[in-house]
Amino acid sequence: MSKAEQALARLRAIALPSVWVIRDATPSRIPVSEIVPGDIARIEAGDRVPADGRLIDGQHVMADESVLSGESLPDSEAACSAVRSSSAAKAISRSRGRAATARWGALR
Repeated sequence: MSKAEQALARLRAIALPSVWVIRDATPSRIPVSEIVPGDIARIEAGDRVPADGRLIDGQHVMADESVLSGESLPDSEAACSAVRSSSAAKAISRSRGRAATARWGALR
């Protein structure tokens, strides 16, 4: 493998979307393609919502849906509210929380 091919492989690995999940009480960072229903995903400012699910905790979590809705201000997400990955366009803009994943999202 040439140096250029090696560099490209490293860039591809960096560009893969990943998420922190808690499985069996152990936090680990995994590619979004490996998330499964029942994982507890940690989401924080700057992250894309990796999968559809339910926000189980977090204070003042706000999600930016401007790409989808045209709204200029982020929406506040309350605990126990549904969070959807919405074609990879929904991003957390403030705070952090944890979400129980229900099904795969658009980033998969």
